[in-house]
Amino acid sequence: MITHARKSEIALIAVVVVGLGIDAYVHFDLASAFANIKTSTISQAGIFRIDASVAIVVALALILRPRRYTAALAFAVAAAGTAAVVVYRYVNV
Repeated sequence: MITHARKSEIALIAVVVVGLGIDAYVHFDLASAFANIKTSTISQAGIFRIDASVAIVVALALILRPRRYTAALAFAVAAAGTAAVVVYRYVNV
């Protein structure tokens, strides 16, 4: 029998996995629009694809191994994405 705490844990994992999935989809979708913005080593499209890939890997890790360290990784990926959006929106970079 699944306890109330376990149901809450499953629901939170599902929400985080969906969020990471959306993150990955958006980054893969927008990557081609940023292909011309590049330095001598990497393009912004490459960074977008790396971010999307990391989001997918972390989401799978959270599904397959729901532990505190995978939750911390998921938080780090989500926080990095959120910080990038906030900085891009409110700071002239």
